[in-house]
Amino acid sequence: MKIGGFVKIVGNIVESTLNGNFLSFKYARKMYGTLFIVAILGLVYIGSRYNGQESIKQQRLLTIKIDDLRSEYLSISTELTQMKRVSVVEDSVAKYDPELKASHTASFMISK
Repeated sequence: MKIGGFVKIVGNIVESTLNGNFLSFKYARKMYGTLFIVAILGLVYIGSRYNGQESIKQQRLLTIKIDDLRSEYLSISTELTQMKRVSVVEDSVAKYDPELKASHTASFMISK
């Protein structure tokens, strides 16, 4: 077989595929059901891939949101820790009522 003949055969196959003429061949008529199932499976595959990509996108957004909330929690926790220190409380009370002073004696005695 010459190369020109091979190119002609391949050209005929491509042409009949693009025209849809391959569906009129005897063996293709027997495979209509199979071609239909392959087309349905292809659509299911494409839909599944799209759904998977959307899930990954939403997971990334939620991960970013969790990181933001975690950093906000740490900053608020740090502020609260700083505010509950005695010196900070005394300073804030002194701003509102300068006559109030901190007691240097315990309010009750712990016994054994």
